Amino acid sequence: MDQPFDNLSENFLYHIWDGLHLRLKELMTMDGRRIEIIHRGKWNMDSGPDFLGAILKFDESLIKGDVEIHIRVSDWFNHNHQNDAAYNNVILHAVLQKPAKPTPAVTESGRIPQTLILGDFLDESLSRLQARVDKIQAEPPKSWPDICLLSGKENPKILQRLEFWGLERLNQKKQRFLEERSYFQFNDLFYQGLCEALGYSKNQNPFLKLALLLSLDKIWTLLSHNDHESMLEKLQGVLFGAAGFLEQTNEKKESYPESTRKFVNGLCSHWVEFKKQYSMTNLDKSEWRFLRLRPSNFPTVRLAGLCRLLLLKRSTGFMEPVLSIFRDLKNEPQKIFNQLQRQFIVPGYGFWQDHVRFEEAEFSSKKPLTLIGTSKAREIVINVVLPVVSGYAEETEDYELLSLVKQTYLIAPKNQSNELTRKMDKQVFKNKSKEITPALSACHQQGFIYLAKLMCPNWHCYECIHPKHEIYSPPSHNE
Repeated sequence: MDQPFDNLSENFLYHIWDGLHLRLKELMTMDGRRIEIIHRGKWNMDSGPDFLGAILKFDESLIKGDVEIHIRVSDWFNHNHQNDAAYNNVILHAVLQKPAKPTPAVTESGRIPQTLILGDFLDESLSRLQARVDKIQAEPPKSWPDICLLSGKENPKILQRLEFWGLERLNQKKQRFLEERSYFQFNDLFYQGLCEALGYSKNQNPFLKLALLLSLDKIWTLLSHNDHESMLEKLQGVLFGAAGFLEQTNEKKESYPESTRKFVNGLCSHWVEFKKQYSMTNLDKSEWRFLRLRPSNFPTVRLAGLCRLLLLKRSTGFMEPVLSIFRDLKNEPQKIFNQLQRQFIVPGYGFWQDHVRFEEAEFSSKKPLTLIGTSKAREIVINVVLPVVSGYAEETEDYELLSLVKQTYLIAPKNQSNELTRKMDKQVFKNKSKEITPALSACHQQGFIYLAKLMCPNWHCYECIHPKHEIYSPPSHNE
């Protein structure tokens, strides 16, 4: 029985899942529950589950979480995932081979993910699928092209192409939010996107887990019938508790300065009460990453900023203030971006005016600590606000708003450069970078990112300068 699987690798199965080479309308879990794949998740090239942030529907229950893939069910235990908190968010264990004796996977938190037997639902024979994957893997690894066709164009043509691909990236983000629209309200999508944006690359996954664990409905309930200061303290207790940062031993707390110990004990009391009321679990503190991050980017700092934002939006939600800005400034679109950006700048407050972690002494800095600064607020507008509002405009057929979103995006100022955008700047502009860099906008930077992730590594050079389709052209009112 095991013989056909001896020469297969898990990497082969990743291709199967990523390409959805399955009879999708027939998928069933081992215990007979119907599976609908809303979103297969993002292929994880780092440690942890194989696909992150999948959205699956089991019968009538919609769940968002991770997918782990193995040849055999027993591989879950062979790889010691049952003792690794990084796998606590796995909602589906997809395996190729049906076990003789079902032994379901179990997470470190004690939860049992659903099991799918991939081998029962392949859309082609195993040998044909393996031949396909083998052909892909047999191709020599591709590096970036030595010659960039786009760099040979005149500057206006380069900017035009970057703008085109920047709009394509906005469109992709919009579509991602709309894919989830059937299951979440726009405020929920806003909240989840905001959490992801605050996580950077290192902490996106735990931030998204936190957003799913602690829904907006629970947060709005928490923030009712209290004065401002008590609400802010209670909110910090619940968010930091759900994130796992309050699970310290009493001995650990005793080592804190008296003021810190008093603050943490107050947060713990709110978390204990909330945890009991809602039978809540929390993330493991080990999921959060601090290594090689600037203190201002620590997840604790971003969580404190999120608490303040949630409190400020408790009566309006996230969408209404943003839509009001578009409505009020529709005749002055050049002012919209700055107004949106200001919505998400959060200065330090209370304990977080001079601390970045509970365990550390006061943070010494010449400038007051900012929890969410201008640069991060700009990223939030580009990566969350504009795609969500664009999706809202498309769903409501508000073409004036859709046009305003596009205008705002096209004139949005560029953000700080990073390793990826600097690499693309060097490739595309070669020796003329200095003369054209001032003309770049946020949309051009997003075009850089789109090309760097999807075009250059795959040598799609011709398509880069000769796109097959024009995008983001909203229909006129007469259509």
